[in-house]
Amino acid sequence: MEKEYKATQSPDDGLQKKPDWQAMISEAGKAGWIVRRHPIYGWILERYVGPGPEAVVPGWIASICEDAFKGRTDLTGITLQGKLKFIDRYAFSGCTGLTGAAIPESVRSVSKSAFQGCTGLVEIQVDAGNNRYGAIDGLLVSRGGSFLHRCPPGRSGTFKIPESITFIGRHAFEGCMSLTHIIVPGGIREIGKYAFEGCGGLTEITLPGSVREIGDSAFWGC
Repeated sequence: MEKEYKATQSPDDGLQKKPDWQAMISEAGKAGWIVRRHPIYGWILERYVGPGPEAVVPGWIASICEDAFKGRTDLTGITLQGKLKFIDRYAFSGCTGLTGAAIPESVRSVSKSAFQGCTGLVEIQVDAGNNRYGAIDGLLVSRGGSFLHRCPPGRSGTFKIPESITFIGRHAFEGCMSLTHIIVPGGIREIGKYAFEGCGGLTEITLPGSVREIGDSAFWGC
C-alpha cells in the first residue's frame, strides 16, 4: 500500500524510494502551507495561507522565507519545530496578535527583522539545547548571554537591559515604539548601528561610562 504523506509529516521519514515532491507540495498546500524544495537547503516555507489563530509549522520545514506570515494579524500563536534552521527577514512582519515566540533547538539564524511590526510580542523564548541563541528576560541573546540580538517590539515603558549584556547588536530595539526609557548597564561596551532605530516613544536613555562605541544612526527616528 502506498504510504500517504501529510503536511505534518517529514517527506524523508520511512521512504523506500524517491518521493513524489509535487504530491508533497500539493498535500502541504491543502493545509495552508505554500512550500518548495531546495536541492541543498531542503523544504522552504514560502507562505502560510491557512486559518488562525494558531499555526504549527510542519516539522520537516528547514527555512521560513521572507514575508511567509506577513500581515497575519489573526494569528496569536505560531509553533516552530523539527528541522527548522533559518528564519528570514520579515518572516512574521506585522503579526500584531503574537505575544510570544519560541525558537527551537535546531534554529541557526534568526533575521533581525523577522518580527518587525509585531507590536504585541513581549517575549522570545529559546530551547535550552540551541547552541547559537539563548533568552534572558524574554530577549533574544547569544548562547552565552553577552550579545543582545533582539528585543521584542511589544515591550513598553522603562526597560533595563540585563547585566550580562556587553554588546547591543544592530537593529536590536528597532521599532520598539512603546519604550520610553532604556537603562543600559555598566558592562556595555558597544552599541551597534541602528540599534534603537524607530523607537519613537523613547524620551530618555541612560548610558554608562563603559560604552566605547556607538554605531552610525543608532538613534535614527527617535
